[in-house]
Amino acid sequence: MASTHCEWGKLEVVKNDSKSDQIILSKTEFTIGRKPTCDYSIVDNPYLSGVHAKFNFHEVTELSYLTDLSANGILLNTVRIKKNTNVELHNGDKITLVMKGASHRLNLHLRLHLLSGENAGESESPFEVKLGQIEAEENGELVKEKPNYCDEDTTVSAIDTLKKVESISMKQVEVLTKAGYNKIPAITHSESFEEQLLCGVCQEIMHMAVSLQPCLHSYCAGCYSEWMEISKDCPACRATVDRIAKNHLVNNLIESYLKSNPGKRRNPECIAELDKKNKITEDLLYPPKRRAHTFLEEDEYYSPSDEEFLAVPPFFPTLLPTHTPFSTSLFSMPGIFTKCRQCPGFIGIDLTGTTPVVTLSSYKCPLTAPTHLICMCCNQPMPDRSTCTDLSVPPQHCDVCKNAYCHMYWGCAGVSCNGCLNEFRNYSFDPAVMLDIVNRNAIESDILTQYLEKKKISINQMLLECLQKLDENEYKCTDSRSSLISAKTRICYGCALKNFRDLAFLYRKDIPLTDLPDDIAARPVCYYGRACKTQTHKPIHASKYNHACEQTRFT
Repeated sequence: MASTHCEWGKLEVVKNDSKSDQIILSKTEFTIGRKPTCDYSIVDNPYLSGVHAKFNFHEVTELSYLTDLSANGILLNTVRIKKNTNVELHNGDKITLVMKGASHRLNLHLRLHLLSGENAGESESPFEVKLGQIEAEENGELVKEKPNYCDEDTTVSAIDTLKKVESISMKQVEVLTKAGYNKIPAITHSESFEEQLLCGVCQEIMHMAVSLQPCLHSYCAGCYSEWMEISKDCPACRATVDRIAKNHLVNNLIESYLKSNPGKRRNPECIAELDKKNKITEDLLYPPKRRAHTFLEEDEYYSPSDEEFLAVPPFFPTLLPTHTPFSTSLFSMPGIFTKCRQCPGFIGIDLTGTTPVVTLSSYKCPLTAPTHLICMCCNQPMPDRSTCTDLSVPPQHCDVCKNAYCHMYWGCAGVSCNGCLNEFRNYSFDPAVMLDIVNRNAIESDILTQYLEKKKISINQMLLECLQKLDENEYKCTDSRSSLISAKTRICYGCALKNFRDLAFLYRKDIPLTDLPDDIAARPVCYYGRACKTQTHKPIHASKYNHACEQTRFT
């Protein structure tokens, strides 16, 4: 407890009107804040911290100090002071505890009037060194009388004064130590942790924290909503904000901290005001993708680097609207013209690709305004016969993603074509896909591969067995379009591989434990099952737990 003392100073509350209140400083340690336990409590100002500021007075040196304990900061003569650090005060200093705008009604400005010794006179300069007291201390005498300031006749030169500042400051520390003044606060772990939870706009503990991407700075949702109307840049680093996301980790840390420190919780009025300001909706948190909706961006195996393989060859027109699917008849647009192998007068190399499933007819494109499709595998044009009612015309589109492929029409000429359009049951997958076929988990995929080798089951046999169970509704793919898929579905290679991965997981899941090695069968089940994100890049975790199961926690 701070000891009581005769009045050593007073704080005058500076207001716009002529009226002013006074706070009498009558303790060597005097606190101001919102808590009722403070020496001077102001409960109706939401911008004040529980313990906002502390004033210290040292009876021996007759020096007074200010310590910032707030979350929002304190200004001393319009300059922000360092937090949790003692700053020496002088008579007439202006102290700003709350500053929320030039004319905000909750602003709190104080004027300090010192009553002890010559501190009541004019504000002294930081370089007016108390030589009399320090010299007395060197002689072993502890004086409490007025310090002997140097007058104009005895003032040392500025250079000499600067040279003595460091040594005299050290002697002042020794004087304070001898007098038992060891109350300079240290930054505690709790205070250091609290600084990490402060909003960069309001300097209070964040409420409904949101993080900006790509810089990842966090702010109150209400505070950033106001800032968002002014600028699209981050308030801290001025980086351009691409996306806003709720920061669940920070919100959980804040909630845990406030449970341990309920006095730091913002009052209901302040929280209600922030909620009212909050304009960050679900559309802002989850904006539409930068490009228009295409099947490629739905495919989990698609990456932007794939675009270089999907570019139109140089001899094709380049006026392809990015918002139009490739399966439409692009070349029927005015001013765009190309020829395929079935166009009259076609001159070029007749590319021979994989053997088509159906024998090609003698169809010829019309002379006027022929329409074409672009194969997504080889980028070659072919006639658009999607409106033809003749059932003998080979299919040109994937039944799942609706994109165009030429394999079943006349044989695809793609360099790495694996039969880009085929019935699901007719696909022959390369053994390389088995390396991560189950959840993209190399461990579970290896377990499945070893089981197939042990039972002498080929990949195609496993596929047919899975498709049979799919047709019988024993298996179900996670693809949102899986209701369209059966063994006879005409499906592109990308959609086939995606759904084959789902079927392989179900096949691995159904393997009896008795057919697995003892160490594999004895593994505990991962709570997250197939949804576990760690299994793909942490081999130790993938081998320690069984991931051939559904998620059982946080569902």
